[in-house]
Amino acid sequence: MTGALLLMTILAPLVLAPVAAGRHGRWMPALAALPALAAAAVVPTGTTLEFAWLLMGSHLGVDAIGRWFLASGALVWLAAALFAAASVRDEGAGRFRLFFTLAMAGSLGLTLAQDMVAFYVGFALMGLSGYGLVAHHGSTRTRRAGRLYLAWTIVGEVAVFAGLVFLVAATGTHVMADVAAAPPTAAAALLVLGFGIKLALPGLHVWLPTAYANAPAAGAAALSGPMIAAGLLVPSLVTFLWMSTFGGTALHLERFTEIDIAQQALDDVAISLHLLLSELPLGAITPVFATLVIIIFFITSSDSGSLVDDMVTSGGHPHPPVSQRVFWAVSEGAVASTLLIVGGLTAIQQAAITMALPMTLLLIAACYGMVRAFATDIGKSGPPARGRIEGDIGGD
Repeated sequence: MTGALLLMTILAPLVLAPVAAGRHGRWMPALAALPALAAAAVVPTGTTLEFAWLLMGSHLGVDAIGRWFLASGALVWLAAALFAAASVRDEGAGRFRLFFTLAMAGSLGLTLAQDMVAFYVGFALMGLSGYGLVAHHGSTRTRRAGRLYLAWTIVGEVAVFAGLVFLVAATGTHVMADVAAAPPTAAAALLVLGFGIKLALPGLHVWLPTAYANAPAAGAAALSGPMIAAGLLVPSLVTFLWMSTFGGTALHLERFTEIDIAQQALDDVAISLHLLLSELPLGAITPVFATLVIIIFFITSSDSGSLVDDMVTSGGHPHPPVSQRVFWAVSEGAVASTLLIVGGLTAIQQAAITMALPMTLLLIAACYGMVRAFATDIGKSGPPARGRIEGDIGGD
């Protein structure tokens, strides 16, 4: 019984997807999410299914962490499906529900996958189906956003596929639980690239703004909710690969060579990554590349923060003055540089922790104020028309 429920988690969205595309398929996506929610509640931890005849031998299962991902993903998919049933009522609603339900099948499938082939099939189905959510409105702008999303998605899919092929070739198995050896560097790099595109890491996030801005609200929820829930699973895999590759390499150098990398890292933890990379092939180049990646990360973060500060201090203007934005960027850089010079990373960490509590209180107050403002606005003018909202978000 539990095995059948586990299988229905994937089969229900796949079977109901064509039905959802029909005239009477309004509630089919919500119905398709229910088996996953039931499976997360009643299927015992450790339950596995094996299909030797399917995709080189497919393995599905639920472990303690997978149960949490399955439950959270199913809840978000269910909420998004209910919202879509009420809000997406235009001529392309059937097409939207089709892609929505297929993306759900991929997302839930990769959560249950216990082998690399099944994981990749679910990952690819989820990513490629997202095109129909982004380009739903059919306008020139949304189609352009959809093409950008699809191009980056395909690059990510190819990178993940190549990384998994390298990993299978190196370990001799496609079952995740049987992977005991550290992945080769090429596999780790490709997987980080592929998953990084899906997670919209700095430098790989080009598709994100236009995709979220042009998709209907239910589609954006699917992109940012279950896909990021799957994205929470992907970082776990990336962290595993990172720690296996670089952490295992550092332990090997510490135990079996004369390089005292642990003590050097304790003396200055800020350069620990560069110490490790300098001991590997291309040691004169990779530390420079790592530094550039870190610089890009900080520049992107500072630029985003400066834009927010600039908009706030300009009264919410969507296109604030560039000179004011430069001022905030220079100010942030000056404060960070001062803290680094005075106390190093410890000073920055302590400053972040010290500011966390008052910022949390301010955010709570801001949320309360936003809810009050919405209630006041609706009380004065009534709820806005649905067509006007969708036109403002996704139309030309």
